[in-house]
Amino acid sequence: MYDRPESVSMNYVEPRTPAERSVVAALEEVLGISPVGVDDDFFDLGGDSLAALQVVARVSEELGVDLPHQIMLDAPTAASVAAFVETSGATKERGASLVTIREGDTARAPFFLLHPVGGSVFFYRELSRFLPAELPILGFQAAGLRDGAEPLGTVEELATRYVEELRGVQPTGPYALGGAAFGGLVALEMAQRLRAEGEAVRLLSLFDTPGPGQMPPDRHGALTDEEADALLTERMAAEGLASVDDTYARQIFEVYRTNVKALHAYRPTPYPGEIVYFLAQERREGIDPTRPDQAWTELALGGLDTRVLPGDYSEMFGPRNAEAVARVLTTRLGLDGISNVR
Repeated sequence: MYDRPESVSMNYVEPRTPAERSVVAALEEVLGISPVGVDDDFFDLGGDSLAALQVVARVSEELGVDLPHQIMLDAPTAASVAAFVETSGATKERGASLVTIREGDTARAPFFLLHPVGGSVFFYRELSRFLPAELPILGFQAAGLRDGAEPLGTVEELATRYVEELRGVQPTGPYALGGAAFGGLVALEMAQRLRAEGEAVRLLSLFDTPGPGQMPPDRHGALTDEEADALLTERMAAEGLASVDDTYARQIFEVYRTNVKALHAYRPTPYPGEIVYFLAQERREGIDPTRPDQAWTELALGGLDTRVLPGDYSEMFGPRNAEAVARVLTTRLGLDGISNVR
């Protein structure tokens, strides 16, 4: 076990209820940190999306409840997770894919972010901290991560569901959409459909999204189901998820596999508007296409504004780049001069 990080408030508050003790125990076990106070922020403790999945699985099993898979985004402290359990009974998660990354001012139009192949939107949390505080930030998380639903098999199917949910929150445009890698393809398809329906899209931002002629290698296309399962199991174990129950782990595997297949099957068509493209400067050998931005030069009929970020794809939304990305998006959203979260 490690001691509490210096970045965490030194005002330690010990757990007071059985639910708080269960959540704290899960946090300490998963994060390897002790002691964890009930008011400590999960992300300040070093938590990430994979750790969050493990905490959710452990608490759900320990307390006999079904926590929403995005609970650590909505309630990032042991006290708030325990309060959710105690006040709502942690009833089954609704099938909807839309989750709140940050509430903001609900009178403003949201910025919608689409999940990458892994299906989670935890990836965007650091970025959200540097965007204007008044801006609502909503994320589309893949069905099947925890609710037992079948993952949707194509980009077109995902766009159909997500546009319907998006219109339930914001009935009319202009809309702002963004997506990392695979999520950029889904954001593009959604933008195409919204424009075809007569709506305005004021921002479409793609983050290292591959395209025709610039695709990552398809490592799963030639594999049998058994071989693919073995490969995914190995990768999840390397990420520290080997202890998650088999049913839950297979749900995560299936979301990933399904989205990889959808990525390689999708054929984008020319987009009538401008695309703001963020390109990771460093390319990971055997994983990343060399210049994915070039795939969009002819497809972005309204122009392609490419911004190069230091580091590789995994660093695009980390401390190294989040603030710079947020400045570009803030300007593109016409929100300069509005206060930011620090």
